[in-house]
Amino acid sequence: MRNAEPLWSGWHSVGRLLKTLFSQSDKIDLWYEDLVAGFETEIQHIEDWLGIDRRPLVPRTVRQVSRPMHEVIANYADLRPGIRGDAVDLLFRQLTGRGSR
Repeated sequence: MRNAEPLWSGWHSVGRLLKTLFSQSDKIDLWYEDLVAGFETEIQHIEDWLGIDRRPLVPRTVRQVSRPMHEVIANYADLRPGIRGDAVDLLFRQLTGRGSR
C-alpha cells in the first residue's frame, strides 16, 4: 500500500522495544496464520506451553461484515487499483470471496 511505510516502520520500532523489554521473560511465538491454518495444533501447543490440561476448544468465528467491501470502505474504488497483486490484494479477495477485479 502506498504511504504505509511510516506505519509499518512505527510497528517495527514497537516490536523491537517489546522484544527488548521482555527478552528475559518466557514467551511463545504465535502467528495468526498458523492459528487459522491449524487451530487445534496451535491450541495444544499453547496449552502445553502454559502447562495446563488439554481440552477440546472450538473457535467461534463470526464474519463481522457481510456487506460488499465497496459499501463498507468509503474509498474502496480509490484503493482497489493500487493494491492489485500484493498481500492486501489477497486479503481483499479472501474477504470478498472473489478473484481480483
